[in-house]
Amino acid sequence: MSKVHETDYLILGAGPAGLQLAYFLQRSGRDYVVLDGADHVGAFFSRYPRHRTLLSINKTATGRTDPEFNLRHDWNSLISDDPTLRVSRMTSEYFPPADVLVEHLEEFSQANNLRVHLQQRVSNVRRDEAQMFEVDCESGARYRARCLVVATGVSKPVIPDIPGIELAQGYETMSVDRAEFHNKNVLILGKGNSAFETADNLIPTAAVIHMLSPHPVTLAWDSRFVGHVRAVNNNFLDTYHLKSQNGIIDGNVHEMVRTPAGKIRVSFSSIHAANEIEQIEYDAVLRCTGFRFDHAIFDENCRPDLSDCGRFPRMTTGFESTNVGGLFFAGVLTQYLDHKRAQSAFIHGFRYNVQSLAGLLAERYHATPLPSEAIDASPEGLASAFLTRMNRVSSLWQQVGFLADMIVLPADPGSPARYVHGHPYDYLVEHGTAISEGQDYYILMFRLGDNPPNAHDYDRSTNVYDGASSTNIHPVVQMRSGADGSLLSEFHVLEDFLADWSGREYLQPCAEYFARSIRGDTLEVKADPIERVIVRDENMRLVSAQAGAEQ
Repeated sequence: MSKVHETDYLILGAGPAGLQLAYFLQRSGRDYVVLDGADHVGAFFSRYPRHRTLLSINKTATGRTDPEFNLRHDWNSLISDDPTLRVSRMTSEYFPPADVLVEHLEEFSQANNLRVHLQQRVSNVRRDEAQMFEVDCESGARYRARCLVVATGVSKPVIPDIPGIELAQGYETMSVDRAEFHNKNVLILGKGNSAFETADNLIPTAAVIHMLSPHPVTLAWDSRFVGHVRAVNNNFLDTYHLKSQNGIIDGNVHEMVRTPAGKIRVSFSSIHAANEIEQIEYDAVLRCTGFRFDHAIFDENCRPDLSDCGRFPRMTTGFESTNVGGLFFAGVLTQYLDHKRAQSAFIHGFRYNVQSLAGLLAERYHATPLPSEAIDASPEGLASAFLTRMNRVSSLWQQVGFLADMIVLPADPGSPARYVHGHPYDYLVEHGTAISEGQDYYILMFRLGDNPPNAHDYDRSTNVYDGASSTNIHPVVQMRSGADGSLLSEFHVLEDFLADWSGREYLQPCAEYFARSIRGDTLEVKADPIERVIVRDENMRLVSAQAGAEQ
């Protein structure tokens, strides 16, 4: 029988989420092991995206030297105390090659001496009578841990239930050599970024490209969700709207059959043509319909429940399985909590979820309070601490509306307040009274306002003196009762075109809100509707903001 490796924390997956959690656990001196079936870390990105260009931006020219601020525009690097461990140091490409990310993950793992066991593909996960997780690997190795964190991502292709679907080539195995599709008619199933990435690659060589799925195209600049179709992939839309033989169909495929001539005859109904049935013959059908979580390795006694769509594991607001205690999730799987609303499906979102998870694990298993700092509890001190952080913080900026901070008011007047950084908003709402130990508290976050119906982000007007009417990103603060967590009041800071809330016109109303809310006065606080003259220097930093008689 193989030796059993005992550890406190066992992480499945040496991708960015697994490595990020290993970093935080190692920094705290925890006992952990990371398992991965590949022969190198970040193996997923050695294959995906198939056309080898990342959609995550790498903006190296920000005009700032603050590493925390710059993470707002670096969507690929993992969080580290070493600012040299950044993708921006490796390449200046705005959309980096995927191989650069693989190199970054390898460098990150080695520089931090992370405890990663490679070529250990997991074959079975079960729970013993002591409620410990036992993990078997194909190599014969066996591991045992009290806490299991799954960071394996979504690896199982979603295959539509269509007769003849086996005639389609999957995104995971299809050829990316456009020459193989020269002068051919191609049907792409799906309308996400993988579908558009594939279509853009084929535009120069394919004769006809059709894209088909039941749902219409959703553009990222309309939804403000980076997982929807991005501008870098929208060349195919030009070829469709400008009548260059290509087309987009909202419809349902009923059947695919191979013809005697070797073509694939596809029968589908077009939603916008009264579900009229059409048949078109194609030389190739490419399936770009996404991936889902594969939970086949789990025994029945610890198999996590799945979401209604079957793509993600169900989890609590603290990233724990809803039906298996001690089983946590990290990485893209945490998008169950903010699906298509925030950025938990991407490194620039889930790296902060992992940071939060590390704090929650320390609190649960090591009785370590959530990290916090003491701040001046006066209204002016609260406003300054809040807006100073909002001017540079990357976690709340990237995870707008999902991650939030918390300020706990002191029990004794004159004592400092406690500022807790970066946990899911829903978790803070759910557990706020316990964290605050019965004291009233504030939850602080960024929010995106609502655009008017059918309006693009650049086709709108905003009342700049009313933060609640802001349609762009802006800071929001809520006061909640320490007794029962109920919402007592809410204040929206005015949006700022340059996201700089350091001026008096922001600090003063914010301090007034804190003063009124502490007194129990929940009257609405707004900036005075006066003309403002804002002056900025050559680095776009605020020089002055004069108003009224001060002009």
